[in-house]
Amino acid sequence: MKSLLLALALFCSVAQAECNGYIRLTFDDGPNDVYTPAVLDLLKQYRTPATFFVIGVQVEANATIVKRMADEGHVIGNHTWSHFHLPRLNSRQVSIELAKTSDAVARITGVAPTEWRPPYEEWNAAVKAEADRQGMTMLLWNYETDSNDWKGLSAATISHNVVTNLKNGSIVLMHDRFEQTLEALQLILEALPKTGLCVTNGVR
Repeated sequence: MKSLLLALALFCSVAQAECNGYIRLTFDDGPNDVYTPAVLDLLKQYRTPATFFVIGVQVEANATIVKRMADEGHVIGNHTWSHFHLPRLNSRQVSIELAKTSDAVARITGVAPTEWRPPYEEWNAAVKAEADRQGMTMLLWNYETDSNDWKGLSAATISHNVVTNLKNGSIVLMHDRFEQTLEALQLILEALPKTGLCVTNGVR
Protein backbone atom coordinates (compact mmCIF):
# COMPACT_ATOMS: atom_id res chain seq x y z
CA MET A 1 0.00 0.00 0.00
CA LYS A 2 2.83 2.38 0.85
CA SER A 3 4.43 1.84 -2.56
CA LEU A 4 1.11 2.44 -4.33
CA LEU A 5 0.51 5.68 -2.47
CA LEU A 6 3.99 6.94 -3.28
CA ALA A 7 3.52 5.98 -6.94
CA LEU A 8 0.24 7.91 -7.04
CA ALA A 9 1.87 10.88 -5.36
CA LEU A 10 4.65 10.91 -7.93
CA PHE A 11 2.19 10.70 -10.78
CA CYS A 12 -0.11 13.34 -9.35
CA SER A 13 2.80 15.77 -9.08
CA VAL A 14 3.47 15.18 -12.78
CA ALA A 15 -0.18 15.27 -13.82
CA GLN A 16 -0.77 18.64 -12.14
CA ALA A 17 1.88 20.30 -14.28
CA GLU A 18 1.21 21.83 -17.69
CA CYS A 19 1.86 18.78 -19.84
CA ASN A 20 1.94 18.78 -23.63
CA GLY A 21 2.84 15.09 -23.59
CA TYR A 22 4.48 12.37 -21.56
CA ILE A 23 7.84 10.61 -21.68
CA ARG A 24 9.40 7.75 -19.73
CA LEU A 25 12.85 7.69 -18.16
CA THR A 26 14.27 4.16 -18.03
CA PHE A 27 17.47 2.79 -16.55
CA ASP A 28 19.06 -0.55 -17.43
CA ASP A 29 21.62 -2.90 -15.85
CA GLY A 30 21.27 -1.99 -12.18
CA PRO A 31 20.99 -1.69 -9.39
CA ASN A 32 24.48 -0.37 -8.82
CA ASP A 33 25.47 0.15 -5.20
CA VAL A 34 27.20 3.47 -5.91
CA TYR A 35 25.19 5.25 -8.59
CA THR A 36 21.65 3.91 -8.25
CA PRO A 37 21.09 5.48 -4.80
CA ALA A 38 22.32 8.79 -6.18
CA VAL A 39 19.95 8.45 -9.16
CA LEU A 40 17.10 7.78 -6.73
CA ASP A 41 18.07 10.85 -4.72
CA LEU A 42 17.81 13.03 -7.84
CA LEU A 43 14.50 11.53 -8.90
CA LYS A 44 13.12 12.15 -5.42
CA GLN A 45 14.40 15.72 -5.42
CA TYR A 46 12.67 16.45 -8.74
CA ARG A 47 9.60 14.34 -7.88
CA THR A 48 10.09 12.30 -11.03
CA PRO A 49 9.11 8.65 -11.57
CA ALA A 50 11.24 6.22 -13.54
CA THR A 51 11.45 2.59 -14.61
CA PHE A 52 14.43 0.44 -13.66
CA PHE A 53 15.11 -2.68 -15.72
CA VAL A 54 17.13 -4.69 -13.26
CA ILE A 55 19.50 -7.63 -13.65
CA GLY A 56 18.74 -10.53 -11.33
CA VAL A 57 22.22 -11.02 -9.97
CA GLN A 58 22.35 -7.32 -9.14
CA VAL A 59 18.97 -7.53 -7.43
CA GLU A 60 20.16 -10.17 -4.99
CA ALA A 61 23.28 -8.17 -4.20
CA ASN A 62 21.40 -4.90 -3.68
CA ALA A 63 18.06 -5.84 -2.15
CA THR A 64 17.83 -2.67 -0.04
CA ILE A 65 18.14 -0.50 -3.14
CA VAL A 66 15.48 -2.49 -4.97
CA LYS A 67 13.14 -2.09 -2.01
CA ARG A 68 13.78 1.64 -2.04
CA MET A 69 12.90 1.81 -5.76
CA ALA A 70 9.53 0.25 -5.06
CA ASP A 71 8.88 2.25 -1.90
CA GLU A 72 9.52 5.51 -3.74
CA GLY A 73 7.03 4.66 -6.47
CA HIS A 74 9.26 3.61 -9.34
CA VAL A 75 8.46 0.73 -11.67
CA ILE A 76 10.84 -2.23 -11.62
CA GLY A 77 11.21 -4.17 -14.86
CA ASN A 78 12.93 -7.43 -15.72
CA HIS A 79 16.26 -7.28 -17.59
CA THR A 80 17.02 -11.02 -17.18
CA TRP A 81 19.16 -12.76 -14.62
CA SER A 82 22.60 -12.55 -16.20
CA HIS A 83 22.26 -10.09 -19.13
CA PHE A 84 23.04 -12.81 -21.66
CA HIS A 85 22.13 -12.93 -25.35
CA LEU A 86 18.69 -14.53 -25.10
CA PRO A 87 18.38 -15.85 -28.68
CA ARG A 88 21.44 -18.02 -28.03
CA LEU A 89 19.66 -19.85 -25.20
CA ASN A 90 17.20 -22.72 -25.34
CA SER A 91 13.61 -22.26 -24.18
CA ARG A 92 14.27 -23.58 -20.67
CA GLN A 93 17.24 -21.28 -20.19
CA VAL A 94 15.23 -18.27 -21.37
CA SER A 95 12.47 -19.18 -18.96
CA ILE A 96 14.93 -19.34 -16.05
CA GLU A 97 16.60 -16.03 -16.99
CA LEU A 98 13.26 -14.26 -16.80
CA ALA A 99 11.57 -16.18 -13.99
CA LYS A 100 14.50 -16.01 -11.54
CA THR A 101 14.67 -12.25 -11.90
CA SER A 102 10.92 -11.78 -11.45
CA ASP A 103 10.97 -14.04 -8.40
CA ALA A 104 13.85 -12.10 -6.85
CA VAL A 105 12.07 -8.77 -7.36
CA ALA A 106 8.82 -10.18 -5.98
CA ARG A 107 10.52 -11.52 -2.85
CA ILE A 108 11.89 -8.06 -2.08
CA THR A 109 9.03 -5.81 -3.14
CA GLY A 110 5.98 -8.06 -3.08
CA VAL A 111 5.29 -7.30 -6.74
CA ALA A 112 6.62 -9.15 -9.79
CA PRO A 113 7.62 -7.15 -12.88
CA THR A 114 5.04 -6.73 -15.62
CA GLU A 115 7.51 -5.26 -18.13
CA TRP A 116 10.79 -6.61 -19.46
CA ARG A 117 13.59 -5.46 -21.74
CA PRO A 118 15.90 -7.82 -23.67
CA PRO A 119 19.64 -7.29 -23.18
CA TYR A 120 21.32 -5.82 -26.27
CA GLU A 121 17.80 -5.50 -27.77
CA GLU A 122 18.20 -9.12 -28.86
CA TRP A 123 15.04 -11.21 -28.96
CA ASN A 124 13.09 -13.49 -31.26
CA ALA A 125 9.59 -14.90 -31.41
CA ALA A 126 10.36 -17.73 -29.00
CA VAL A 127 11.90 -15.37 -26.43
CA LYS A 128 8.97 -12.96 -26.64
CA ALA A 129 6.50 -15.85 -26.36
CA GLU A 130 8.13 -16.97 -23.11
CA ALA A 131 8.01 -13.44 -21.69
CA ASP A 132 4.36 -13.20 -22.74
CA ARG A 133 3.69 -16.51 -21.00
CA GLN A 134 5.19 -15.07 -17.83
CA GLY A 135 2.85 -12.09 -18.07
CA MET A 136 5.35 -9.43 -19.10
CA THR A 137 5.16 -6.81 -21.85
CA MET A 138 8.34 -5.91 -23.71
CA LEU A 139 9.34 -2.24 -23.48
CA LEU A 140 12.15 -1.04 -25.74
CA TRP A 141 13.18 2.59 -26.28
CA ASN A 142 13.43 5.29 -28.94
CA TYR A 143 16.74 5.40 -30.78
CA GLU A 144 16.76 9.19 -30.89
CA THR A 145 16.55 9.31 -27.08
CA ASP A 146 19.07 6.54 -26.43
CA SER A 147 21.56 8.33 -24.18
CA ASN A 148 24.48 6.17 -25.33
CA ASP A 149 25.91 6.88 -21.90
CA TRP A 150 27.96 3.67 -22.04
CA LYS A 151 30.12 5.22 -24.78
CA GLY A 152 31.78 7.57 -22.31
CA LEU A 153 30.14 10.73 -23.65
CA SER A 154 30.17 13.81 -21.46
CA ALA A 155 27.17 14.60 -19.31
CA ALA A 156 26.53 17.77 -21.33
CA THR A 157 26.52 15.82 -24.60
CA ILE A 158 24.24 13.13 -23.21
CA SER A 159 21.71 15.60 -21.84
CA HIS A 160 21.75 17.72 -25.01
CA ASN A 161 21.17 14.70 -27.25
CA VAL A 162 18.29 13.46 -25.09
CA VAL A 163 16.51 16.76 -24.44
CA THR A 164 16.64 18.03 -28.01
CA ASN A 165 15.07 14.83 -29.32
CA LEU A 166 12.28 14.45 -26.78
CA LYS A 167 8.69 14.29 -27.98
CA ASN A 168 5.41 12.92 -26.68
CA GLY A 169 5.80 9.19 -26.13
CA SER A 170 9.60 9.18 -26.00
CA ILE A 171 11.24 6.42 -23.99
CA VAL A 172 14.70 7.44 -22.80
CA LEU A 173 17.36 4.79 -22.23
CA MET A 174 20.06 5.34 -19.61
CA HIS A 175 22.17 3.10 -17.36
CA ASP A 176 22.36 3.65 -13.61
CA ARG A 177 25.97 2.57 -13.34
CA PHE A 178 27.96 5.48 -14.78
CA GLU A 179 29.03 8.76 -13.21
CA GLN A 180 28.30 10.69 -16.41
CA THR A 181 24.75 9.32 -16.39
CA LEU A 182 24.15 10.73 -12.94
CA GLU A 183 25.46 14.13 -14.00
CA ALA A 184 23.44 14.04 -17.24
CA LEU A 185 20.28 13.07 -15.40
CA GLN A 186 20.39 16.24 -13.32
CA LEU A 187 20.80 18.34 -16.48
CA ILE A 188 17.88 16.52 -18.11
CA LEU A 189 15.63 16.98 -15.09
CA GLU A 190 16.50 20.67 -14.95
CA ALA A 191 15.69 21.10 -18.65
CA LEU A 192 12.44 19.13 -18.73
CA PRO A 193 10.08 21.94 -17.62
CA LYS A 194 11.08 23.95 -20.69
CA THR A 195 10.04 21.12 -23.03
CA GLY A 196 6.43 21.06 -21.87
CA LEU A 197 6.71 17.31 -21.42
CA CYS A 198 6.05 15.44 -18.20
CA VAL A 199 7.46 12.16 -16.98
CA THR A 200 5.37 9.08 -16.28
CA ASN A 201 6.42 5.58 -15.26
CA GLY A 202 3.53 4.07 -17.19
CA VAL A 203 1.25 3.95 -14.14
CA ARG A 204 -1.65 6.18 -15.20
